[in-house]
Amino acid sequence: EGNGAKHLWRDATVNLWSEKVYVPKSARAKLKSSPKEALRISLHDAIRSWITLEELTTFAWNFRFKELAGDVWTNDDPWWNGRKPRKVAFHCDELHRKKRCPRGVMEWFDEHSGEERQFLSWKFLLRKVHRITEKSEICYDRVAPSWRGVQVQNFPGELILRTS
Repeated sequence: EGNGAKHLWRDATVNLWSEKVYVPKSARAKLKSSPKEALRISLHDAIRSWITLEELTTFAWNFRFKELAGDVWTNDDPWWNGRKPRKVAFHCDELHRKKRCPRGVMEWFDEHSGEERQFLSWKFLLRKVHRITEKSEICYDRVAPSWRGVQVQNFPGELILRTS
């Protein structure tokens, strides 16, 4: 690719990214050296429905309880009281990033109330896929990347999906 083509690919990639909330580090790292590859990575990533550890730990997420949780939880929830929702941020150190089922500390806070931040443990949940083998045995595949969830403390795990 000549410099002219490189600039066109770079402009197209930057334009695509201007409308995105999240762009994987692997794509951003390629922008200077190979903008066409950066665009390819971005387009491939856009169709992914599961969340990655990098994505989970990049943002502070809005959090609110579902009405189904009941008054015990919703009475104290800022969102149910007409205020902005609490935030949660997931942190994971390098040691735990490399494990098959990463874990770390979740920071829970209300930016507007001044209440003390809480820190809770969390872990990634990876669904095992059941499939029947030729011998009619149930086999558990290692990981189905199309389903990922997070479990905080000992509370039930929650499925996390993303949309483009």
